[in-house]
Amino acid sequence: MTTPSPFATDDLVALLGEFVEVFKNRPVRDNRGGVGFNHGFALYAVAKALLPKHVVESGVYKGQTTWLIEQACPDATITCIDPHPELREYTSERADYSEEDFSLHDWSNLDAARTLCFFDDHQNAFARLHDMKWWGFKHALFEDNYPVGEGDCYSLRHVRAHHGHPKLQMSEEVKLGPVQRIRNAVYEYVLTKSYPRQQILRRANSADAAGFDRNVDVYQEIPPVLRYAANDWEGEWSGAYQSEEPLLQWDQDLPIVEALKTLEGAMPGDTFRYSYICYVRMK
Repeated sequence: MTTPSPFATDDLVALLGEFVEVFKNRPVRDNRGGVGFNHGFALYAVAKALLPKHVVESGVYKGQTTWLIEQACPDATITCIDPHPELREYTSERADYSEEDFSLHDWSNLDAARTLCFFDDHQNAFARLHDMKWWGFKHALFEDNYPVGEGDCYSLRHVRAHHGHPKLQMSEEVKLGPVQRIRNAVYEYVLTKSYPRQQILRRANSADAAGFDRNVDVYQEIPPVLRYAANDWEGEWSGAYQSEEPLLQWDQDLPIVEALKTLEGAMPGDTFRYSYICYVRMK
């Protein structure tokens, strides 16, 4: 079993005012498809608490999270990994950029134990833990921590529920065209035939969860600051979609809530999206 969560609710709430002021100055005003307020706050809070010597960011998109890492860790060096640099709107002078996958890097010269890995790359999270263990990384945030039955990658929620990830896209509301459906069916057929040699699809099993418990010391889902009435899949926050209680409520008569409502006006219905972002510390 993992040990108690290191990021206390009171400490997170105490940091909110500071983060609101930081977030107001973000360089990317419209980050739809990327990290919003809830996940940005989780990244900022964890990074600021750990003060890592180095941060590895796998999945850069427009560059908003790179900028947040800079604000939280002014003395850290940063490695940014993304296969699509053409999408980047903010480029950091402190970061080294790479288009190679995290698993293909030689991390020998990095102080891995004092590094924070931030994975926002829609890849197999269980395989990422293997890579972390191999190189000696201790700390990570997983942004794409999809609940059972949803998402396009094998998440740690899937792992812990013994669910597996049997399809390329688990979320039924993601409407694929006929050509993409055929392509996915072909890919899934080939991957299934080559099952032991791939890491995209995963059969339901209990071995992964056992290995997770054997190697992970802390697993903590960082709670949302605010959340919408429906989850990202337009359902209730219950069952497989249960989340930690939000730090604040929309109807609270507090200045911080009013400030957050103002931020919501910039991207209504998108600013406070939440998909169970989690912190992991390896043994």
